[in-house]
Amino acid sequence: MMPQSNLRTFLKTMLFVIALVAGVRPSAAQVVTACVLNPCTEPQFISWVTTSIQPLLSETPGKPIIMAANFEYANGAFIPGLDIDFLLDYVDGLKAAGVQRIDINPGYLSLSPTDPNTPAIMAKYDTLVQHIRQLGMMLTINLEVVSTQQTVTTFAEFQDLAVPVAQAVAARYQPDNFVIVHEPDTMNARLGIPVTVADWDGFIRTVAPLVKQVSPHSRIGAGCFYGVATPGSNDSENSYFVDFATIPDLDFLTMDIYSVTFSQFQQWVVLAHSSVDPTHPNGKGAYIEETWIPHYFADGLPADWASGTLDQESTVGPASSDFATLYPSWIQAMANFASANGMEAVTIFTTPTFFQYGTTGADEPEEASYSETVEVSVKQGQLTTTGQTNLTTSQMMGIPLASSLSSASYAELPSVFCAPGTNPCNADSTVAPDELVSAYGADLATSSMSATSANLPTTLAGTTATLVDTTNTSYPVPLSFVSLHQVNFLVPSAAQPGAAALTITSADGTVTTGRVLVSAVDPGLYTANSNGTGAPAAFAVCAGTCTGWTGPENQYGQYVQNLFTASGMPQPISIGASDTVVLELFGTGLRHVGSTADVTATINGQNLPVQYSAAQGQFAGEDQINVQLPSSLSGSGAVTLVLTVTVGQNALAAYDTDTTPVSNTVSLDIQ
Repeated sequence: MMPQSNLRTFLKTMLFVIALVAGVRPSAAQVVTACVLNPCTEPQFISWVTTSIQPLLSETPGKPIIMAANFEYANGAFIPGLDIDFLLDYVDGLKAAGVQRIDINPGYLSLSPTDPNTPAIMAKYDTLVQHIRQLGMMLTINLEVVSTQQTVTTFAEFQDLAVPVAQAVAARYQPDNFVIVHEPDTMNARLGIPVTVADWDGFIRTVAPLVKQVSPHSRIGAGCFYGVATPGSNDSENSYFVDFATIPDLDFLTMDIYSVTFSQFQQWVVLAHSSVDPTHPNGKGAYIEETWIPHYFADGLPADWASGTLDQESTVGPASSDFATLYPSWIQAMANFASANGMEAVTIFTTPTFFQYGTTGADEPEEASYSETVEVSVKQGQLTTTGQTNLTTSQMMGIPLASSLSSASYAELPSVFCAPGTNPCNADSTVAPDELVSAYGADLATSSMSATSANLPTTLAGTTATLVDTTNTSYPVPLSFVSLHQVNFLVPSAAQPGAAALTITSADGTVTTGRVLVSAVDPGLYTANSNGTGAPAAFAVCAGTCTGWTGPENQYGQYVQNLFTASGMPQPISIGASDTVVLELFGTGLRHVGSTADVTATINGQNLPVQYSAAQGQFAGEDQINVQLPSSLSGSGAVTLVLTVTVGQNALAAYDTDTTPVSNTVSLDIQ
């Protein structure tokens, strides 16, 4: 794997005089003297960092922020050599640690269509993005220059290769945020060629409209890094940031914080917010794209540091247990700083510390021995105090979120971080057009109310909802039920495949957001217990002798009985040799299947054709599925039934590989 040291190549500084919202801090010169140029013990370093962030820890938070995290192992240089199961477990772990948005960093030139390794890398990213979206999480893509890329000799050559990759990645993954460039000096060092501010400006202006063209709902950004170097040094990315603020195509600017020079970052926030243009009359957004504690140098920064990299020069790695007491405080301080300064998000970079700390000689994510301990902890569903702090901070300061899942199947995704039934920790947010869905959160409505007709309203007890799909089309959402913690809604018929943003606004103005993954179909069967398991809330219809069937015949000479008892258990049904028995099942998320032939019912391993699968016709969002039981199943006793649907890839998002979705499993009793 690529050394992480390549991720942060330069130390830079520039002095600014600006008042800080969070109070007075040591000057850059004091910081440099204390723990960068001169020898500094670990206790001194811890004391310096703690003192520097103390004013932030006592700061009163402002608006809620997005608690984001960088998926360090999904970097374009790392991902080829990593097991996909570990990567998926890692996503689960980030979710369990309260992460609301995941940042991934594919490589611009390591995804070239002419590279034979590209298909395998893209397949991993497909699986990751699908899982992130199934979990209802937001996604940011920061394309980077990585060490595994092909080499270039001019910036024009790089741009010719990188522009189509940027457009293809945006089109395929439809991220919420797309960062075109960050840490320009780092990118320049990896390219190994002369690059100017004007070069990156032109690159951004070329890429941004192409990304918007293929992913209209994606917000576009760029940003910079700032760190402490020798006093008086003018080697700063400030010139890039100032330039990026003038580009109308950018919706937001980002910054990476690995130092305590907070005045610089506050100035950048002010600059972003004041960058008014016709596209952004209220200025651009701003957020922390990466952050972690400063690097530590026991003997001071070496005189020849410019020829090396920060992580290579650091005495102790960024995941060391030596500084475990600093990590939770840093997360809280950065969240407070972002919130108090009106920023959108804070993104924690060294997320392996959520699961395991490092030891001497194995305290950097790129080191195999440390990565192995992280993998063990992730697979055991283990969070450190740092991961727990991130979860607590997210619960207290994160934006209000709603988790959505089928109102029929209540499908959950298995995870070592969630015991079964701990919904919505691992709720499957996959939905389909015209599907009835339940969203769970807090303060979703000021009172409980149900719709009184099949023609569902878009306002219920003062609560409204909107859905914005990947085409950036906004739909008013029909509501069937609202309460303080739950809203049942109907997915708009025209919603296009891919991630969609759900916004619920309560009568008191409380705004809650969520993400769903729109698929062609999302089969779910209603059950008598209203939890997605047990006996189906359905009927069995018998024509023939129907021995043992009770009740009068209907007008068609048929007998009808429930498939569930009053206690919710499966109701026994019998199949005589001359009987025709059909199950009338009810569910949601099925009506947009290509044809009835694409739906199969499986009972005890036996595949049965479905006779009917379409809208039930009486209730909004409810579908009906008819399945005939063969006489060969007579006397089977307790059995299970599941539906499998086949859909074409063209009806799914490009990264969504689930072409055979299955329903929840229900229980039958066939005598």
